[in-house]
Amino acid sequence: MHAAPRATIELQTRDGLRSFQLDPEETFYLTRKVVAQDDPEVERFLSRRPDCPQIAYLADRWTLLNESRSRRVRVAPPRGGYEEVGRGGAVRLNPGRTVLYFGPKGEIQVGVVIGPAAEPDGETETQSGTLTYRGPEPTPQVERMLVQQSSRTVLVAVLAPWLSGDPALQDLKDRAVAAQCAGFSVGYVDKVLKEVRAGLWPDTAARPSRAELAEYFLTRGLLGAADMLTLRHVACGHHRSH
Repeated sequence: MHAAPRATIELQTRDGLRSFQLDPEETFYLTRKVVAQDDPEVERFLSRRPDCPQIAYLADRWTLLNESRSRRVRVAPPRGGYEEVGRGGAVRLNPGRTVLYFGPKGEIQVGVVIGPAAEPDGETETQSGTLTYRGPEPTPQVERMLVQQSSRTVLVAVLAPWLSGDPALQDLKDRAVAAQCAGFSVGYVDKVLKEVRAGLWPDTAARPSRAELAEYFLTRGLLGAADMLTLRHVACGHHRSH
């Protein structure tokens, strides 16, 4: 018998962040009333229950069910990339932060945070397997940079093309565009990249490309597609999320 891992809904609204703790015994409906908050521009992309996306605990896994009659849901899992879930479709939600996008341009964004899997009741069996190398351990310096808002924002911007796989963000491969998106100078972007590379790979001959850096952060679960919500889109021309 497995205990359900903790699951939380996060909504960024005009009044700040709202969150809902999910009950594994109940279905959570992403309705107009829950998501739109009387916003007519948002409301038109959502339906009333039960014809709307739903989150439920099924077969020992938190699952997104899209019961909307006409709307698709775009899902960004913690490991990166996107998945489209059409009417009647379902996708399991893995530990970490998954972002759900509604609307033709992703105007509505809902975060779903799933905690680590709980240990099953009773005895557990340990299975051996192949250990996957995930790169060096993050140094205290790199950990501080991931917590510091400015440096984390820069890392998300400059690694976005590889973290998200979103075609709309491929121009961020240009460091100048990434700097504009993050709201900092190209010099500061280069400084953050240099410090991260030096902190993780002191050997100058072994410092990775940005694609390899993104893979490192994805593999360790330190950054992912859900972090695209933190992009400021200051002067880059991208759509800014609400």
